[in-house]
Amino acid sequence: APTSVVVWSQGPNADQAKAEIVSALGPGAHAVDARGWRDAFRRAGPPESLARDLARPRTRAAALERARHAAELAGVDEVVLVRTARDRSGGHADAYLVVPGRDPEALTHVPFGVPAGGLGVSIRDLIAAAHPPPVADARAAPEPRSSTPAPSSPALPAGPPSPLGADGLPSDADRRGRHPVPRELFELAAGAGIGARNFSFHDPYTTSNLRSYQLGAAPLLGVDAALYPLADLGVPVLSDVGIVGSYAQAVAVGSAAPGAGTVGTQWDRWLVGGRYRLRTGGPRAPMLGIVGAYGSDAFIFQGADPSATYPCVTYDFVQASGDVRVPIGRFSVTARGGYLGVLSAGEVASRFPRASVAGVDFGLGGGFDIGSGFEARLEAAYRRFFYAMNTRPGDAVVAGGALDELWGAQAKVAYVF
Repeated sequence: APTSVVVWSQGPNADQAKAEIVSALGPGAHAVDARGWRDAFRRAGPPESLARDLARPRTRAAALERARHAAELAGVDEVVLVRTARDRSGGHADAYLVVPGRDPEALTHVPFGVPAGGLGVSIRDLIAAAHPPPVADARAAPEPRSSTPAPSSPALPAGPPSPLGADGLPSDADRRGRHPVPRELFELAAGAGIGARNFSFHDPYTTSNLRSYQLGAAPLLGVDAALYPLADLGVPVLSDVGIVGSYAQAVAVGSAAPGAGTVGTQWDRWLVGGRYRLRTGGPRAPMLGIVGAYGSDAFIFQGADPSATYPCVTYDFVQASGDVRVPIGRFSVTARGGYLGVLSAGEVASRFPRASVAGVDFGLGGGFDIGSGFEARLEAAYRRFFYAMNTRPGDAVVAGGALDELWGAQAKVAYVF
């Protein structure tokens, strides 16, 4: 089928500029009714504000992203956005070409209403470059040129590239153009790394029953997931509300305890909650995230503990955090940080009846776009829980406080759609 084009124009003599573009499209493209695209765009904001948003550099990227997403939902190949103006030299226009899966192209201060080389010709050439005709079979004899084609043998219109690959499935460009980061419908990441722990007491007045602990390195396996169920609706706010979760567990870990040999050790953590993503522009613009979640971080010793001195903990907490992703070509840099409001801490805190516990969590990482929706990621994380024991004279165990530090680094492969 010919390339379907929606032409939207606003400003002085906007109808004249639109008519010039439509008449210049040529046989390989045809203008379609804009109502379907306008309905899809209306879900992301009132159409009357589009000309104003295009005129402002700060809002232009978001407006073009909304227009591109509306083109996907409406099933059109190309959207031409035109903002016209007039001065003493005549009419001119700024035009933006929006193609699903590609970065927008811009034409600035192009004249219209001129015999040749104006707005219509410029738009036609860009559309032809974005949607080239298929390569003809070299064995077929070329048809003789004629200024008036024979009615019985009309030339076939040039169509867009086939959306199917050699395997009969949608091509990578079609698959990935639908949900690029930061507009993904879901993502899933899995990988492995190492973790470490350091637990120590501050001002331990009774040292015989307060034991510090260190774990140099332990293998960690982890998985992360995110789902944005309303991403395709194009509704402001709701399309960027998601559900996130993660799980990690240490494997083959043992701890040496005086008089007890090796003690089995279990370390696992999980998190589930909601995330709202704040898009600052198109796929190549930085993205912010706000997370509210509930989680647990448990470090448990499975052997006998006659003196009850093992730093056995189970932190149940609510998390409030923020994150940022900054794309740099095929790479991306990520950072996050947040506060952990500890609801319960387990055995260590239970030995101090007036103890209070809180925590913080930080992470820094990067990613590389492998292609076909896959991304390689590497992240280093640091989690810190700090205690205030609030002990009094006569307590069985006395200490000023404690610090529990947990480090980790993981390499993961993620699939984003």
